[in-house]
Amino acid sequence: MGTFHGMRRARVLACLAAVSIAALVSSGEYTGPENRDLDFGGTNLRLVADGPPGLVVIDCESLGRGFVFQSSENSTSEVEGFTITNGMAEDFGGGLYCDGASPVFRGCLFTGNHAGTSGTNGSGGAVMNYQSSLKLIDCIFENNTAYDGAAVFCWHSTAEITACGFFDNHADHGGGGVRILYGSPVLTNVTIADNSAPIYGGGAFCCYSSPIFTNCTFWRNGALRGGGIYGFDASPTFTNCIIAGSPQGSAVYCPGSGSFTMTSCCVFENAAGDTLCGKTSGSFYGDPLFCDGDSRELWIEACSPCAGAGQGGADIGAWEAACSCGTSAGIDAASTTDVVVRVVPNPTTGPARIELDLPERAGRVEIGVYDLRGRLVRRLQAEPTAAGTRTIYWDTTDGRGRPVPSGVYFVVCETGASSGRKVVVVR
Repeated sequence: MGTFHGMRRARVLACLAAVSIAALVSSGEYTGPENRDLDFGGTNLRLVADGPPGLVVIDCESLGRGFVFQSSENSTSEVEGFTITNGMAEDFGGGLYCDGASPVFRGCLFTGNHAGTSGTNGSGGAVMNYQSSLKLIDCIFENNTAYDGAAVFCWHSTAEITACGFFDNHADHGGGGVRILYGSPVLTNVTIADNSAPIYGGGAFCCYSSPIFTNCTFWRNGALRGGGIYGFDASPTFTNCIIAGSPQGSAVYCPGSGSFTMTSCCVFENAAGDTLCGKTSGSFYGDPLFCDGDSRELWIEACSPCAGAGQGGADIGAWEAACSCGTSAGIDAASTTDVVVRVVPNPTTGPARIELDLPERAGRVEIGVYDLRGRLVRRLQAEPTAAGTRTIYWDTTDGRGRPVPSGVYFVVCETGASSGRKVVVVR
């Protein structure tokens, strides 16, 4: 197993090819020409961040992309646990360009990437997936920009996008979150919130394509035509999805000859209307009753009309029921003496980052992970902690170092009163 400590790229790839298994990348910020436009060159490899997520940063300094896959690499090529930031491409894919390949990106953060220059209309601010079968799992896309497809652009492609979040991305034309042109990507348990475009599809912009959205939440996305989704000659399928709160545009906008299929979807308070397109069944208009609509974790109340109302009796949206009726901020409702708890990514397939906002009088802080029966799974911390934002990590193991099984757990922070956050572990 190799270890990458900022060596020149030619040496890194030679080392990777020699081990043919994985390379661990030590925590730190990597800059310079040897640490951008990383290309596996047709060799199927695993590149893994050595440590908690978010601590291995590839800063492209607006001088290139983070990664390029263009030599038929398959799904055994994986990149896990990286932050890719300040990526820049004149045309396609500011953070990642994938052409004719099928890599897997897991637990990565794409932030502040851009495609296009003052003289070109770039596409895929964070990711361009062209004639490829890219997999994105547990990834976060935030503050990325482009002319089309501010976060992800899928063009003549399939893709699997699972348990990912798209937040605060902006397109200058269409597709504030996702742009899909031809192809049939599959998006499951995806949150698309607070994205924007001036004209087409604040959340998603689909043309001549047949994407599949299952258990997705669209929240507060805005565009003139389709605050949530715009589809021209498109035939998307939406099952168990929430489309709500668009400050501009309607829930969906579907000109052309395409055919939307919308099953068991909830729409609510989109600025230009909540009318659905195409074939609809089991869909309705109602407040989804988010536990905390200002959070990126859009759990719903137990009394939500979305609870258990989806196809097969599932909850509607990307987040399950996790707080009691009439709760405005879920199980971690905060006062001036409470702690606010966030878990990223959530759901998680591996290590999770736990962020705490501690009040002035926090004092001694005890943090534990509990199962649904209330049994202590792991004690993470028990010590005095100063006020402010603090971050700790849970590697999703129990007190004996064994990986916990898939399921629902609670991260509980006790400072005299208890605050917590539900976290879903997926193996």
